[in-house]
Formats: sequence, structure tokens, C-alpha cells
Amino acid sequence: MEHVPVEMIGNILSHLGSARDIVIASATCKKWREALHNHLHTLSFKSSDSPLYHEVTPNRLEILITKTILQTRALQCLTISMDDVHEFSGAPAIAWLILVNPKIVVSDSHASMELSRSSLKDFYVEPFGLDKFILEADLLENLHLKNCTFEVFELFGKVKVLKIDDVSVIHLDIGENTENLEIVDVSNFTIMWPKCYHMISKASNLHRLRLWGVDFYDEDEVVDMETNSICFPRLMNLYLSYELRDGVLNYGMQGFLFW
Repeated sequence: MEHVPVEMIGNILSHLGSARDIVIASATCKKWREALHNHLHTLSFKSSDSPLYHEVTPNRLEILITKTILQTRALQCLTISMDDVHEFSGAPAIAWLILVNPKIVVSDSHASMELSRSSLKDFYVEPFGLDKFILEADLLENLHLKNCTFEVFELFGKVKVLKIDDVSVIHLDIGENTENLEIVDVSNFTIMWPKCYHMISKASNLHRLRLWGVDFYDEDEVVDMETNSICFPRLMNLYLSYELRDGVLNYGMQGFLFW
């Protein structure tokens, strides 16, 4: 292993994912510790990874997570999923974001947050709530919001996959650069379809659109199939489920293109 580049070791550690396994593996030698410090790009803390997470107090676990993150300098993807084991306060969560991403601005007693990172590829939040959240990411591939509450959520940049599940937001803006958008998956969400359609109307590469269990502000609003066929020529999968005046519409289509 002495001839293996330290960057490759960083990739190996990143594919391990689990913080517990990474810390153990990095103790192998000085070169592996260097890979942890300077070349680790993916790190995750999950309650299923170790019984230790069930045994320590929330405060102790927050310290453990913070110390581990502080050992890294190139982290791009951080996952913390403790299910119902622990609930963390807002301050440590924001501190972890700042440690991973120094380009972050928090104001108004954590009611507003601006996060900017050009190399960010995946962004998943569950559950979370702020008055205003601004995300700047030029290379974003996946944006997934679940069980969140925002007054304002704005994205500056491009995204390939947009998933929204059980989110309450008054103003949602994913910007004008939607040409990279390939998948839109929205569920358990109240939307204003004309505004939503305007946001994604330039997504000529869209091949999957799912609006499931959604409510429309205006009960007369409908998803126009003819308009979809013009704006989304690559659409291969369409799933719709929403309430109508005289019942519930459930519709699915897959396997062919609009012409």
C-alpha cells in the first residue's frame, strides 16, 4: 500500500462512508490518517452503523460528530441520520454545516441561512425549518427536501434531480437554469401549478415527472398533457395523483416519448 497515492486512499475511505469504519481504517498508518485529513470527501453517521450511537447521550454524540468532522478538510458530502435515537438542537447542526462549508451565512437568530458551495453535488435535508434558506451550488445533482418548513427557499445554480416530500414553503424558487433538470418528484405538497410549471418549463431534458398526493391552491388547476408534450419532449415517465372536485385522479404513464 506504500505506493498507493494518498488521494486514492481518500477515495477508498470515502466509499466506506460510515464514520466508525473510516476512523478505524484511518488508524492503520500515517498515510491513511493524511488521507482522512486532506482527501476524505464523504462521511456519514447513521444509527444503524454502531450500537454506540444508542448508548451515548445527545450531548456526547454531538461532541463526537464535531470532533470527527474537525479532522477533515475536503469533506463534500455529510450524512447524519439518527432516526428516533437522538434529536439534535439547531446550533450543532448549523455548526456542522459551517465546518463542512465555510461559505455559509446565518442571520436573525438562525431564522435565515445562506449556503454556497460550488462543488456541492448532493443536498438532502430532513427535517429542518427556517424562515429563509438560500442555496448556491453550480454543480448540484440531487436536491431532496423532506419534512421541512420554509417561508422562502431559493436555489441559485443547476440541478438534475429535484425531490420534494411533505414540505411546507410559501415561496419556492429553483431559478431559471433548469436545462439540466431530469427528474422532478413532488409528493404531499400544496402547489400553485402555473408557478411550478413556469419554474420547470425550460427543462427540455426532463424524463420523469411525479406529482403524487399534491394539492392545488386553485381546484380548477389541471396538468395539461398537451403542454407537457411540447415542453418536455424527452418525458418518459409521468405519475399524477391529486384531488379533483368529483374525486381523486391517479394517473401513470411510462415507457414512451411524447411526439
